[in-house]
Amino acid sequence: MYSLIRRELSLYFSSVSNVLMSILGALISFILYLIFLQHNLSQNFTYLKNGQEILGFWLLSGTIAVAGITTTFTGMSLLVRDIESGTIADFLVSGVSKMKIRLSYLISAYVIGVLMQVSVFGVIFSYFAIFDRVTMSLVQVGQTVGLILFTSVLWVLFNAVVTLPVHNSDNLGRFGTIIGTAAGFFATVYIPVGTLSKTAQSIIGLTPAPYVSTLFRQILMPQSGLTNEVKDLLGLTFTIKGVTLTSPDMLLMVTTIFLLFFGGLLAIGLFWRRESNVI
Repeated sequence: MYSLIRRELSLYFSSVSNVLMSILGALISFILYLIFLQHNLSQNFTYLKNGQEILGFWLLSGTIAVAGITTTFTGMSLLVRDIESGTIADFLVSGVSKMKIRLSYLISAYVIGVLMQVSVFGVIFSYFAIFDRVTMSLVQVGQTVGLILFTSVLWVLFNAVVTLPVHNSDNLGRFGTIIGTAAGFFATVYIPVGTLSKTAQSIIGLTPAPYVSTLFRQILMPQSGLTNEVKDLLGLTFTIKGVTLTSPDMLLMVTTIFLLFFGGLLAIGLFWRRESNVI
């Protein structure tokens, strides 16, 4: 199985276009912020001494969440391409079990997701450290990496389910475009969640993405001096029916949403694959 994992990681990292496309959603959010959003948002927070720092970490948190979604999707897309090309059939003929094959793709997607999120984290933070003089403690770094390790498992499960009905590269490309575009919206990185309508917030709240973003923001964003109104506006807190969720609440909710979604669709997916004689 180790050789399978090494092969899949090699396929991903040996293709520059693969790597860039997998983080395109994260790059778009960063570029949009620098060109359009930074100045406009800064004007609304001139009364805060550390307004630039707050906004920088607000963007960074959401961008890490977007990278987690899109990079693990690209990792799992390797399975679809190998099924289409007949590579999986070759593996089965060589005596490798279906379980080991499935597990190798899950593990490689997880490794890709973790490495790319840490890279995005490091690059964007370095930019803000250089140009905006923001700082971060080692505790924050450790907590952020720990959250990346945890949420990457969940994003791999999510994308394993999303790619189940996909059987060719054309449909895979369409799926990738939809996911890459929607990820930034649901992770509330294009616009502060507090500026959205209640209906839009309710729709976003049905997915795990905003909760993951909020967890990162609670770790990274300085909160002293911020009113509850500002925290709600920037997604530092998440409120459902008047109840503000704590970090443990959101961790539990994120895990529950993923497990429910994964369990329900996995049952359908396994039946589908069994009927079509595919792993």
